[in-house]
Amino acid sequence: HFLERGAIPVYQKALKSGGLMLFDTFMANMSNIDTPEYYLEPGELRDLFDGFEIIHYEEYARQPSRNHGARGSAKLVARKPVEK
Repeated sequence: HFLERGAIPVYQKALKSGGLMLFDTFMANMSNIDTPEYYLEPGELRDLFDGFEIIHYEEYARQPSRNHGARGSAKLVARKPVEK
């Protein structure tokens, strides 16, 4: 799984007026990431949804697992503005 920033404007445009967008993706706040372009910077996800109503936004550290080391995540729930 990786972040494709170029798809975000496509998702935003495809979303119906008043529709909800949900995101849960990884952040590049760990120094051992070998492909940082696939990860968000702190605050980046919120900034990408400027103009949307942010219902929930959270950045947090995920605990290491058997398959992955510690890494950051960002969650967002945003509503597209209602067109009048």
